Amino acid sequence: MSSLNWHHGGMTSSQPDGAETTRRFRDVAERVLDALLSDAPEWALDLGDTRGPTV
Repeated sequence: MSSLNWHHGGMTSSQPDGAETTRRFRDVAERVLDALLSDAPEWALDLGDTRGPTV
């Protein structure tokens, strides 16, 4: 989480570096996709993921 700090009379945010931001984005995106594909395994199969239904 970023935090807000007072600095020279104004507010600034201390944010993680680019690599950390990218890692966090990828982690969240992976969790969202995993949830979606587990709810609709046929989509996973269409995308080449083996969690799709067996035929």
